[in-house]
Amino acid sequence: ADGRIASPGEAPAPSARGVAFELEHESGGILEVVIHREDSLAVDNVARASIDPPRELSVLVVTERNYFQYFLGKALRGLPIAQTEWMGPSEYEQSGESALIGDGRARYDLVIFDNHQTAKLPPGGYLFFGGGPRIEGVEIGELIENDQVVTWDETHPLMRYVTLDNVYIRAWYDMKLPAHAVPLIEGERSVVTAYVPMPGRQFVLCAFELAETDWPMRVPFVVFLYNVTRFFSGEGAGQAGTMVRPGQTIIAPLMQAREEALVERPDGQRERVTVAAGRPVMYPRTDRAGVYTLSSKEDAENVRFTVNLLDRNESRIAPRTEGLSVGAEKVTRAATDEKINQPLWPYLMGAVLAVLFIEWWIYNRRVML
Repeated sequence: ADGRIASPGEAPAPSARGVAFELEHESGGILEVVIHREDSLAVDNVARASIDPPRELSVLVVTERNYFQYFLGKALRGLPIAQTEWMGPSEYEQSGESALIGDGRARYDLVIFDNHQTAKLPPGGYLFFGGGPRIEGVEIGELIENDQVVTWDETHPLMRYVTLDNVYIRAWYDMKLPAHAVPLIEGERSVVTAYVPMPGRQFVLCAFELAETDWPMRVPFVVFLYNVTRFFSGEGAGQAGTMVRPGQTIIAPLMQAREEALVERPDGQRERVTVAAGRPVMYPRTDRAGVYTLSSKEDAENVRFTVNLLDRNESRIAPRTEGLSVGAEKVTRAATDEKINQPLWPYLMGAVLAVLFIEWWIYNRRVML
């Protein structure tokens, strides 16, 4: 990490096994894992991740209902959180800026709301159950009943290791979301949970109240809260939004850039990116693996992203012997030689031309004699 070498791990022949490394870090930096093996594709032998310095996490819960305090408090006690504070909705709305804001952002890594809508949103991370932020593009509509969850995005960092099999949600609100919102859980008629990044703020919106579901009584709910706290605190940044694949768009939702941001590419080139009003910083030209650094006049610290070629199919450059898949059809390699009929007319034409050439040569020799 940033030049320091951890204990090397033994990597077997090409496989999908994981290798554990012990690394203690007191500050942030770039974590780089290298496979020391010479091959024809060196770019996939290196993987990088941006890590933030470790820090104690703090959470604020805004609720006045006992059952919410019971279930959420029980789940939060199992997480590595240093401080958990509780407020009622009216107390939150009447609190001064000094109680919520410090160093230009929220004093809490995560603020959790229970069935509450508010426009009092300092820069930071927010989790809503049954309510939502009063921001442009987000509306909480009518209650939807007797619907069911049909899919969830297990690939998103917020939903990693979270399963909703046999989870019952009786009802949820119909949410209207901006175009850049990322659905995490979807029902038949509407989105149930979504991630909405905004400049300086991040939102996870759960359209249901905890009283309408048995999810808090299951282990995946604790895993979900763990993912949310890590994602918003930046501890999971190396695995979350700061690591992308070549060609994917970099999105920096927490940057305060209002007009433009500066991007430093792995090859040393610098590019200026125009920032649309009310939108996160977006940079699509990630064609080269390495570290991309985003900065702006409004941000005191830079944001670093890593681009890695983590694609098994692209890493397989050897000729394939097991066949190919074209759509839903499997095309297998021919295992035996096949006999085919070859046309004879080219050989006959060649023989005729040879005879004509010999006759022409004899005729010319006779004339010359």
